[in-house]
Amino acid sequence: MRHLSVPSGDTQHWMDHLRQFGWLQSDCRILDLGSERGIPLSARAPIILPAPLDEYQILELAAQRGPLKDYIEHLPQWIPQSEVKTLQSDWPRAHDRLGDLILLKIPDSCTEWREEVGLALLATHPGVRL
Repeated sequence: MRHLSVPSGDTQHWMDHLRQFGWLQSDCRILDLGSERGIPLSARAPIILPAPLDEYQILELAAQRGPLKDYIEHLPQWIPQSEVKTLQSDWPRAHDRLGDLILLKIPDSCTEWREEVGLALLATHPGVRL
């Protein structure tokens, strides 16, 4: 399966970009390639991607099936669904995993729910402790 190789810190940005055009293969996982991530491309994605995506390499890698893991799916366990939807565009999307730690910046609009965000991240990443 074709994967777009992007810098780790830009993964969420490019996932959102690909999703807009229907080029993200949503039933496959993002692959960890060290300092980069492999984002699975759908069959609808053109063979040669247009700018600005053309600056990134496309790799043929084995697909890892399964839904994308998103901590936001776990938030309704602790936060009312109406709040999750209200703040949908505010929830932090990017985070860094350092061993068994996750670091992320929580915007002011979501600080009330910071503990719940932490619990949801722990539920999404079983190997994380903090």
